[in-house]
Formats: sequence, C-alpha cells, structure tokens
Amino acid sequence: MTTKTIIQKLKSLGNPKDVEGMARFGIKSDPDKIFGVRLPVMRKLAKEIGTNHKLAIELWNAGYRETRLLAGMIAGIKKTDEKLMDRWIKDFDSWEICDETLMNLFWKSPIAFKKAIEWSRKEKEFEKRAGFALMACLASFSWLCTLPIDTHIPPGDFANRCSLAPIRPFSPLSLRTVARL
Repeated sequence: MTTKTIIQKLKSLGNPKDVEGMARFGIKSDPDKIFGVRLPVMRKLAKEIGTNHKLAIELWNAGYRETRLLAGMIAGIKKTDEKLMDRWIKDFDSWEICDETLMNLFWKSPIAFKKAIEWSRKEKEFEKRAGFALMACLASFSWLCTLPIDTHIPPGDFANRCSLAPIRPFSPLSLRTVARL
C-alpha cells in the first residue's frame, strides 16, 4: 500500500457525523485534515498493513488526523529513535493523537522513561501532556512507578488532567490486587 492509496481508503471510510461527535470530545482539527474514521476501523487497517516504518513516516507527514494515528500504529519501534519522538510530539495537536501515539508506540522505546521526565517539564500543552501520558503508559503497561511527578502544572490544561494517571495503578487497592497475583 502507498500513502496515496491509504489516504483514499481513509477518506472512503470516513463519516462526517463522526467528525461532529469527535469535536464534542475535544478532537478538533482543520476540516480538511480529518475524515471521521473510528479507531477500531483504523486498528483493523493497521493490522492489514503490518509494521512499516517508512510508510509510517510518510503517513505522519501527510498531516491528517487519521494518517497520524495510523502512523503510530504501524511504525517500527526498533527504528523509532529519539529524534523522531521529539519531532512527532511537536506535531501533537489533540489529546487523541498524543495518547494514541504514546500507547501504540513510544512506551515501548528503551528511552521512554527518560523522555517521560523530559517532556513533563515542557511548556507547550500537548508536549507536557505527552510526558505525563507516557508516565501513565509506563505505569500501566510495565507496573513500574519510579518517575517523579512534576507538581507545578498550570490548572485547567490537558496535562493537568493526566498528571495523576501514572500513580493510579499504585493506589492501595491496586497494590492489594497485584499482591494476590
């Protein structure tokens, strides 16, 4: 598959009513850069494509909501380096693209812990959110919580909502549950 054929397929799978629904959840984009394809449909497409790092970079650079989400699903973790991670977080323009990219790709990186701490100290909203959301992924997926939490977070932004997520799996109730395993 090529970038062009994937974009055509995504356009055909899109639904304008879903775009309206996404906007209610804070998923907003330039109307020319969003098709309204639901995540389960895109996950199925990602499975069909398989891991393809070169195609992932092309899809990311296309700049559509769906192509960026798909890029995070098909990129190869072994070829995802620090430079690419730093470049992609600068393009995050919604919580969905931020969180999905972290959950599908970045948390698997050997430098994920380092980047979580670094990004949590950023000023831009979605770059900061990426740090805290990555901490949440690492805590949830690896059951490790060794990251310090930056306590100075401006109130009301998306990063603030995510700041406590990394420690939720380690509440006393969760720890008792883990102890029984």
